[in-house]
Amino acid sequence: MIEFDFIVDARFRESLMKDYVEFQASLSGEAWKAALVLLGSIVEALLVDHLLATMYQKRTGADPLKMQLADLIAACEKEKIISTKTAALSTVVREYRNLIHPGRTIRLGETASKSAAIVAGELLQLIVDEIAASRREKCGYTAEQIVKNLERDESAMSIHTHLLKEVSAFELERLLLSVIPSRYFELDTAAGDYEPEPDFEGQSRLSICFRSAFSLASEETKKRVTLSFLSILKEEHQHKVFTYETAFFRAGDLQYLSAAQAKLVKHHLLSRIDKDISAELINAIDGLPAFLEAKDIPDLVDSLLRPCVSKGSSLLKIAARKYLNDLWMGLPGGSDGLDHVVTDRLQDWVVHFEKLENVETAAIVREIKDGLSDIPF
Repeated sequence: MIEFDFIVDARFRESLMKDYVEFQASLSGEAWKAALVLLGSIVEALLVDHLLATMYQKRTGADPLKMQLADLIAACEKEKIISTKTAALSTVVREYRNLIHPGRTIRLGETASKSAAIVAGELLQLIVDEIAASRREKCGYTAEQIVKNLERDESAMSIHTHLLKEVSAFELERLLLSVIPSRYFELDTAAGDYEPEPDFEGQSRLSICFRSAFSLASEETKKRVTLSFLSILKEEHQHKVFTYETAFFRAGDLQYLSAAQAKLVKHHLLSRIDKDISAELINAIDGLPAFLEAKDIPDLVDSLLRPCVSKGSSLLKIAARKYLNDLWMGLPGGSDGLDHVVTDRLQDWVVHFEKLENVETAAIVREIKDGLSDIPF
């Protein structure tokens, strides 16, 4: 199945896919003439698009939009976009493309055949492969190609940061603003009773790739991506907000917002972690200490302490306890610092549980307080 994932323009890519699906339907229905005409149209569109993308007209004076298929093939061979072998095979498409003209069909005595349609289909794969390779060499990977690599090849995760370095700034922004989030939500198929389980492994890869891409992006792109999350927070339904922020957002990204915007997001995060704490959400508030005020800290300590002293997920306990240490470390110290607010709040809870003669819980909280250290876990 050809996916045209090297085509950047989404509308053009969708148009090519529709024609390709129609070509396959023509093959299935043994409509050989229709199949060959469609293939000729797809090949012509691909060659024109690539010549336009590589500024062919500016370099040569020839307008690809006004060139015949034979001229397009010759130009792409000369530009080393397609190989000499592929250019020679393209005569199949070029000749049979004329079958759309009934008079020429009669005059030339040509008829469409199954073998010609099958050869044309194989030729299309060759052209797609060679154009994709040429585009990748000149422009790097597209956002779609990065995502496809992650989904198809598990080993791609080990080199995804290297692949991202071959992506242009434009494609990196597309990856962050649309391609990864869109694909992530496509994999999130748990809404219906009869739907399969979400592809958690695929989603995990996309989340990791998103943060890697974010770290490589320009300051302007980081700002646009963070503003995109702010728009989602303000305008989208709860499921999308909660899913997006645990998958892609990190509290440290608040630096790319204005003070008022950052305050809004901070309040949302603190409210959510109080009501719906999870290991994933704790991961999302990485970097939050830099944006906290003294009044924010006691409630946050309470939210993090709750899973530490109650029965529940051991993974959540570990994440919450680690973040308490990270919180203490991330706050400014000294006489005017805020780190003491963490220890003071923990001490309040020690006293509270001792008054209730809940010795076991008091001991857990005291251990957490005494264990706070500037040595990372």
